[in-house]
Amino acid sequence: MYRLTGSPIEWQEAEEELVLHLPPRAGRMAGPLLWSAAFFTLFEFFIIYESDGWLPAVVGMAAVLAILLFIAYAKMRATYLTDTGVTITPERVIVKTSWGGRETEKKFPLKPGSRAWQWYLRQTSSRKYDHRPQGIVVADQTYNQERGDDPGDRSKPRFGGNLAAGEMDWVEWRVNLFLDRNGHAAQAELNEEAGLSEPQKGLVRIEQDGLETRIAFPNTMATGSFTGVWILLIGLVLLALSCAPLMIIWNDAEEMNWPQMLKMLAYLGVFGFLGVAGTSNGLVRLFGKRQLAISPRRVRYSANVLGIGVPMTLPTAEIVSVWDPSKRVATRRPHAAMASAPGAVIRTARREMPLRAAQDALGSGTAARWLAEEITRHIVSAREKLAVGAAVV
Repeated sequence: MYRLTGSPIEWQEAEEELVLHLPPRAGRMAGPLLWSAAFFTLFEFFIIYESDGWLPAVVGMAAVLAILLFIAYAKMRATYLTDTGVTITPERVIVKTSWGGRETEKKFPLKPGSRAWQWYLRQTSSRKYDHRPQGIVVADQTYNQERGDDPGDRSKPRFGGNLAAGEMDWVEWRVNLFLDRNGHAAQAELNEEAGLSEPQKGLVRIEQDGLETRIAFPNTMATGSFTGVWILLIGLVLLALSCAPLMIIWNDAEEMNWPQMLKMLAYLGVFGFLGVAGTSNGLVRLFGKRQLAISPRRVRYSANVLGIGVPMTLPTAEIVSVWDPSKRVATRRPHAAMASAPGAVIRTARREMPLRAAQDALGSGTAARWLAEEITRHIVSAREKLAVGAAVV
């Protein structure tokens, strides 16, 4: 079997069969549990301080927090510790799961025009709409992905609840690619969207320098959208608020005990951090220089003001999905050489690089679609150059 780059997902495809192996992901479960345990520990210290070490309060709250942590673990373990095998043929989907020594196998028939979708929880009176996908579901074209789905519905094959966002994009794309080749292609998605047009001349600059492609995005002052003004103002307000605990520490440091000092330092740190983050984000959006550089070995995004900024880098060979402006929650380009992603991002199996600059500059219309296709084309071309270079060596 083949393995997805940067991921433990294994897959194998024959003429009329696609096999996916989605192993347990205990590491993805450990992160939220550790954060919860850290929060509970800090809260317990707060209870000890406020109650002056009163034993009943300390022991009682520790028991409550331990029960909450166990409940969180119990709800997550079935999702993240399940070993899943998926076999897809033109006629059916077979989902085999193994967890806690129990193995189950379920078979689901495929209707004409079936597709893979990332499914979302349906909004109810007691639950708000969750924009995070819950996994992969295979359903026919009448499936309404925008409306969300009921987690208790067992009539459709579901799997992949433990996948990262990039992995979910890739699995959805790979399954749809297989279904397209075996007579399930949706006609609405086979028709190429017309009207893709290059944005206003000079708005987005694409330059080729040897093996590297550089795409320069304009700031929002140049486009006239001024996105980032409110972020800048909020950042400046938070910076002003951070001055209050600083002045209190400056004037009353000698009279403050250490708990009061720690409290003021916490306020200073929170307001100061949020203020600096908001101010820098607003300045970059309004006045910054933003560029995406694509080479055979890496994709690098930089955003800076006066040369000050932190670049982000992803290995080109590990990229699995790229921004598709027309994709809200449905796949619009299943035949592309790479999976499409909702939102302005470039994703590997485990990480993602935000492209807010492109969305700020072009929105989500035909010009944005043109740019997304250009980014995809250059990344695919860079990967081909890397493969050719490796073959020559």
